[in-house]
Amino acid sequence: MWVDNSGYNDFGDVHLRKNKFIGWKRTDDLVKKDLISVPIPKIKENINIDESLLQIYGWYLSEGNSEKCRINIRQKNKKTVERIAKLSSRSSILKDGDCYKVRIYGKELAEKAKKDFGHGSHNKKLPKWIFNLTKKCKYIFLKSYLEGDGNWSDRLSSFTVSEQLKDDLIMFYLALGYFPSVGLQIQDKEYKGNKWTSRGWRISLSKTDSEDLLPKLNLKFNFKKSTRRSYLKRKNNFLIPITNIEKTHYKGNVLNLETEDQTYAVPFTVHNCFPRDVRALTYYANTIGCNTHIVESVKETNKEHLEFQLQDFFKKHSKDETIVFDTVTYKRGTIIIEESQQLLYAVKIAAAGYKVIIKEHPLVIKQVEKIYPGLFIYEERE
Repeated sequence: MWVDNSGYNDFGDVHLRKNKFIGWKRTDDLVKKDLISVPIPKIKENINIDESLLQIYGWYLSEGNSEKCRINIRQKNKKTVERIAKLSSRSSILKDGDCYKVRIYGKELAEKAKKDFGHGSHNKKLPKWIFNLTKKCKYIFLKSYLEGDGNWSDRLSSFTVSEQLKDDLIMFYLALGYFPSVGLQIQDKEYKGNKWTSRGWRISLSKTDSEDLLPKLNLKFNFKKSTRRSYLKRKNNFLIPITNIEKTHYKGNVLNLETEDQTYAVPFTVHNCFPRDVRALTYYANTIGCNTHIVESVKETNKEHLEFQLQDFFKKHSKDETIVFDTVTYKRGTIIIEESQQLLYAVKIAAAGYKVIIKEHPLVIKQVEKIYPGLFIYEERE
């Protein structure tokens, strides 16, 4: 995890202190007010979809369900129901208890809504293609969803009982450039003698972010504006302050997720952010249909960090110094140089005119010399 050893003041306004920089830290070295870096997903936004269809999907996600040849959307406000019905020429409105139900007909529409957005409130989700919509289309879709499940009386928020949709919305906001907060809400409920425990999540934006996003959605708000920000946004990442640290004792199995070729091809993110491991994780995730927006954005963070390292190095070291690398493989203890950040670092330093010595295994030296003949001085080691 990238960590910036900066901080924020007691009022929650994050700021960067001078002469502080991003770098690696061990987990047990973290302290309160350190800033942890969260990459901003880099996603191609090139899909345009009919605006009425996007609004239907937004309403379906918040208030809808599907049947064989139609989707149903429930709402209490009659004017809202009439507005939804106008989105399709094949629609009807029915009174349903104290609510109204909009029926929008079409077998293909019903099947796609069920497949892409889920069926039943606990199974709602976002499809992959929704992330590739243009900004304009994303705003249209999000507005309809929030008109059903959202609230912006104090700040922009929405509630869902679907854990998958909760995760998808976090990613959706991150891709839009906003860092959401998530709160678990558990309530004991009773209806007609039946008791159960309700479990759901409220996804919220800060007031500052709400003030920025709501006008883009053409949604009016009247809450008091705020200038406070609980995080810093940079070009490729968010910097989030640590507000609390807890340690727990663990007793049980510790699993080694490393594969035979020393990659980490697993369907979730481990601590390792080496470029080769990122590629392996991306490949595996794609084979099982998982999105990899955060993982992909780690690539940009790695590039940004390398550039910072180089600029910092050039400031601190003169060209009459001899620079020694005791390894240039993608990870210490291997002989793999493919996508090695350490090797790329050495190459750029040598190309800038520095004398660079590499101490490596003979097999590694042979690979490096073949790609970069005459660039380095070598010393063999076991």
